[in-house]
Amino acid sequence: MEEKIITIRRELHQIPEIGWNLPKTSAYIEKSLKEMNLSYRKIQSTGFIICLKSQNKDAKTIIFRTDMDALNVTEEYPSEYMSTHPGKMHACGHDGHMAMMLSFLESIKEKELPCHVVVLFQPAEENMIGAKVFLDEPELKGALAIFAIHLWTPIDSGKVCLGEGPRMSSADNFEIRFQGQSSHGGEPHCGTDCLVAACSFVHSVQSIISRRVDPNDKAVITVGSIHGGTAHNILATHVDLTGTVRTSRPELRKQIPVWMKKMCHSIASAYEVQGEMKWIEGTPTTINHPLASSMAEQAAKKIMGENAIIDFPTTGAGEDFALYMEHIPGCMILLGAKTEEYYPHHHPRFNINEEVLKTGSSLMEQIVMDMNTKKD
Repeated sequence: MEEKIITIRRELHQIPEIGWNLPKTSAYIEKSLKEMNLSYRKIQSTGFIICLKSQNKDAKTIIFRTDMDALNVTEEYPSEYMSTHPGKMHACGHDGHMAMMLSFLESIKEKELPCHVVVLFQPAEENMIGAKVFLDEPELKGALAIFAIHLWTPIDSGKVCLGEGPRMSSADNFEIRFQGQSSHGGEPHCGTDCLVAACSFVHSVQSIISRRVDPNDKAVITVGSIHGGTAHNILATHVDLTGTVRTSRPELRKQIPVWMKKMCHSIASAYEVQGEMKWIEGTPTTINHPLASSMAEQAAKKIMGENAIIDFPTTGAGEDFALYMEHIPGCMILLGAKTEEYYPHHHPRFNINEEVLKTGSSLMEQIVMDMNTKKD
């Protein structure tokens, strides 16, 4: 089984695809489900919902979700299973997530289940829109809990983080335009310089984190791009900024854009230009629910041992799995997958320790089987 799960991961690793456009990945999953004689329902042509029913019609339902999509990254990690799609790469472990889920389904498909099991193969996690499509599907209604495993290379292999509370940050984006009046670069007093205003904002906005946010909270404001101007001797007519904001608390997620908009308008006024900010809501903070976390912890102790369970700081990465957790008690399980040659997620040389894949599959199965002893 361990050799098979690694083979699945490597085969999926070679065919990374983006967003909802996952024809090869979807075909691979569909072929695997058919080989297991499992019924499924397709969601927007590339996603899947699989339901395995308990003989007890009154049994509870638990849900497991895996993401499917890859990133626009050119792979640099040398291996015999490198990406065959130029400019695309599974640089976040989703290939491993799918492999674990297929192995999990293979293991439980003929067992007598103590609960109903719903499995989601979800596209479009990286652009934070996939979960929204699944939320209203009838299979999710009334579920006891929902789980996802994320292979997490900052954590040592053999360790796992699944405690209650914030595990991943909210992830929202912003777009700002400063609009000025152009003039000759040698006579800037004849215009209004929006580029200087934009640079002032890039510098000043970091004071929100250092002076407005409690140091005990986690929050990040990153300006990722700045574009403006056409020539070395012309004042730009407008400058566009884009960036992202990450927070560990819902209250901060609401407050930071208020502070940012106020700063944007104040700086624009000081430089006599126009400034407007657009806030693009993404995903909330991934907050593990006490019920789901306790279920995952009970299973992890049996599969990995009590000493394997660790605490790990809330990461600045975001996850659209948080959208499910607003409706269903959920647990994001961060399964350690660090390799000897460590590179972070989204890096072109990112890789995982494949030995932990079977552990992830077994952990999901144990969560299901522990429902035998769970009381209402």
